[in-house]
Amino acid sequence: MDVRSIDGAAMWGEEIVNALDKAKVLLLMVSESAVRSHNVTKEVLLASERKGHILPVDLEHTQIPPGLKYPLAGIQHIEYYHGNPDEHFRPFSVRSNALG
Repeated sequence: MDVRSIDGAAMWGEEIVNALDKAKVLLLMVSESAVRSHNVTKEVLLASERKGHILPVDLEHTQIPPGLKYPLAGIQHIEYYHGNPDEHFRPFSVRSNALG
């Protein structure tokens, strides 16, 4: 949830759509509260419709509701809550010496 980057009185729906259009990937942090959110569902559907990349990260064991099952079908989830979380994100980490 972005509480800092959207200015007061901004058309937040437009801001979200623009951000999703520019995003290389939608990082979906999956939790019970996230999957019950109508806004999260809309964001996932928008990303899916434009054939954008979605990376679901399961923060806890969560039952995916029917409204999200189709757009998330066939996408590998990272189970952050299961096992060693650092191991799950190892392919995404940046080596400090690569930063120069």
